[in-house]
Amino acid sequence: MASDPNPLALELASPKVRRDDEAVTISWSIPLSEHTPEVYFRFLNPQVEPAHLGEAMLSTALYLGMATGRPLRSELAASPEFVTNLEPLQDLFLRWFPQFSRIQIDAPEREPLRGRATPLWEPARQGAAVMFSGGVDSFHSAVALEGQIQTAIYIHGFDTKLEDLRYRSTISRELQAACSELGLDLIEVETNLRDISDEHCPWFQYHGGMLSAVCHLLADRFERVFIPSSYTYDQLNDCGSHPLIDP
Repeated sequence: MASDPNPLALELASPKVRRDDEAVTISWSIPLSEHTPEVYFRFLNPQVEPAHLGEAMLSTALYLGMATGRPLRSELAASPEFVTNLEPLQDLFLRWFPQFSRIQIDAPEREPLRGRATPLWEPARQGAAVMFSGGVDSFHSAVALEGQIQTAIYIHGFDTKLEDLRYRSTISRELQAACSELGLDLIEVETNLRDISDEHCPWFQYHGGMLSAVCHLLADRFERVFIPSSYTYDQLNDCGSHPLIDP
């Protein structure tokens, strides 16, 4: 992909947070064009307190910036560790997908998190969750992680169409029943992000950005979030969610 020597940056302004009796909604603009709608994440739980907003915004915009050759400038702060980690992530993505462009990322630095994270070989002290779609990989992860996780997270708009309300209602009902059997709480979140990303970046490349954004928005609730695998280690493909990228 040919790069503009002075590409127009994607300016990420502070998000809006709206709360009602049923949900909390966080939305922001990724100005890919004058007609790009705002990205929103609507958590169907009014008790959710969105966290790590700077990291969430950058997670949604990174691959879009690389796909269009436009640098990112965020109004909100992000942790220096997070921004630093985006460099080797870009290295890997450029090896896999050379049509992408390396981009500059500018964001104010916030204070590093205090305290030490629980070692990975121990159950998370501050809570853990698993991404849960109801498929075989999700059930395997939920069962294998019994005793380590307390919550399952389902994203409406990840692989379901937001406008298909009847199908989504069925999914919610079945997931609630499954989580009850598994002894897990269920958090449902709705997002239109794929409606925006699909125009600029193939979903198999992009989808890790959506997962990352949801994880960061829930960071005050969970110290650790598990992502079920799609393939075994001997079948790994270049992909937007991958053992080399997700951590």
